[in-house]
Amino acid sequence: MESINYEFIYSLSEEQVMSLLQIYEMESWSKNRTRDGIIKMLEKSWIIAIIDSNKGKLIAFSRVLSDFIYRAFIYDVIVAKEYRGLKFGKLIVDSILNHKDFINVERIELYCIDGNVEFYKKLGFEKVPNGTNLMRYSGNII
Repeated sequence: MESINYEFIYSLSEEQVMSLLQIYEMESWSKNRTRDGIIKMLEKSWIIAIIDSNKGKLIAFSRVLSDFIYRAFIYDVIVAKEYRGLKFGKLIVDSILNHKDFINVERIELYCIDGNVEFYKKLGFEKVPNGTNLMRYSGNII
């Protein structure tokens, strides 16, 4: 494969939003996302993306919710299928962890599907110890 020239961007054009939507549609965990939902999500998140400089294609994307001092939570690390296996997932996570906005954050966390646990372990993440529970609001108050 030829060398890929890439660059980081921190906001998406309308065309890149549509590319992100197409990438999301390929994954079981994000296939039901909509353009309007993505626009709102982008407005409320710190984002980072990698684009192919030669083709203008979206290669990888992630977003972070943070107070920029105590907590940051990484969401939606995703790489377009044709760029997988080329270390762009690692590159985007490393770029978040080493970004000036997050370098001194006390705790950076994420959650992932079982199949990605080993990937994140290689990047320095650990499973949260027993006694910590991910809780999800069901919308039903008893």
